[in-house]
Amino acid sequence: MRRLLPVILLTALLAGPAARAQLAVQLDTAALDAPVVTAPAFRASQLIAPGVLIGTGTLIHAVAHKGIDVPMRDAMQSWRGDGRTVGIDNYLQFVPLALNAGLGLTGVRSEHDFTDRLIETGLSFGVAVASGKILKELVKSPRPDGSDGHSFPSGHTCFAFTGAELMRMEYGWGWGAGAYALATSVAVMRSYNDRHWLSDLFVGAGLGILSAHVGDWLLEPVKEFTDPDGWAGFRPRELIAPAALFATGMGIRYLGQNAINVPVREAALRLKAKNGPLPGYDVLRFLPLVPPAMAVGLGLTGVRAEHGFWDRAIETGLAYTFVAGSALVMKKVINAPRPDGTDAESFPSGHTCFSFTGAELVRMEYGWGWGAGAYAVATAVAAMRWYNDRHWLSDLFAGAGLGILSAHVGRWLLEPTRKALGMAGEAGTAGFQASLAPYVDPVSGTLCPQLAIVF
Repeated sequence: MRRLLPVILLTALLAGPAARAQLAVQLDTAALDAPVVTAPAFRASQLIAPGVLIGTGTLIHAVAHKGIDVPMRDAMQSWRGDGRTVGIDNYLQFVPLALNAGLGLTGVRSEHDFTDRLIETGLSFGVAVASGKILKELVKSPRPDGSDGHSFPSGHTCFAFTGAELMRMEYGWGWGAGAYALATSVAVMRSYNDRHWLSDLFVGAGLGILSAHVGDWLLEPVKEFTDPDGWAGFRPRELIAPAALFATGMGIRYLGQNAINVPVREAALRLKAKNGPLPGYDVLRFLPLVPPAMAVGLGLTGVRAEHGFWDRAIETGLAYTFVAGSALVMKKVINAPRPDGTDAESFPSGHTCFSFTGAELVRMEYGWGWGAGAYAVATAVAAMRWYNDRHWLSDLFAGAGLGILSAHVGRWLLEPTRKALGMAGEAGTAGFQASLAPYVDPVSGTLCPQLAIVF
């Protein structure tokens, strides 16, 4: 019994706050193929359990590491003795997530249908992965076994508790209790294997529960967004090009570094050694600014655009806000060394992101006639980053994909942003219009620019 005490104590510590703080809400739903779905409303009570767990873990990590984390780890390792580590936790972490999506297919009554459960599970898992990875990179806490500095929070625990809370919300506490027991066992195994401190487990559990609720909150907005007749005008085909480019970049980075990235970089080094630095680079380095300037300003010259000036400005601002934030986060999280070794912010290429964002905005606003030129400029920017040994080929592919996606995000968010700003009417060519054209003064014969503004 004495040997089991650390396990019992750890299980009680993890499961107790979640069980006490959650509000079990059971909804009477219809059959599998036609469930009664109501839009989930945010409730402050949903933050109690994750707030308690995350707050407790953060306090232990910050002010009681030696007083709580270390003694709990010593007690667990003393109980383990010379026993071998267990590896089943690497698989059990995903069981609750899989059960949440698939259990309803067996006839078990659920809150949502299968498609909605897949979307909800995917959203929750994406939030858990992104937030957990960002925290690991920011905190850089050493593991108890000293293997690396990515201990805080526990990713396995986060995934398991995400699935457990999704199970509770979808199927009630009958199934949720079992899922929580499984998630708690994953957390205990992470401690048993000396991979995490107690504080890592608390924060991982809280982050997992919070991620499940975020997925639930986002379900209805995402469904409305992906409706072709909805406010965003989203079309699935708009994801094909950016997804293909980004996936290619990820594949090369993680599967073809030595086979593709390195030989392509060596080719650039040979080319530069033969031809020297790029001529006129002091001017060429400003090329990334050309596509966004075209996207906003080309319509001022009289070229027909899909939207008016202010709509183009808003759309471009939204697109570049998204690309700047997402590229920065990815650079900090992935920490890929540059080929020239100057830093570890190579993936993805920011210059390529910015250029391809503008190029796709130009294509959407003015058509392929102007879009082809903007894409040629963006491709030239990517080639310069390769030639100057600043990026791997994978960085350029991923940057191009992220840039194209960002342009579409700006377009998708245009209409709700206009409404939030109180701009009347639908987004389009109505409203503020401006054009810039050459004009010959009839008296002096002087050629001068003419700016026409129509409200």
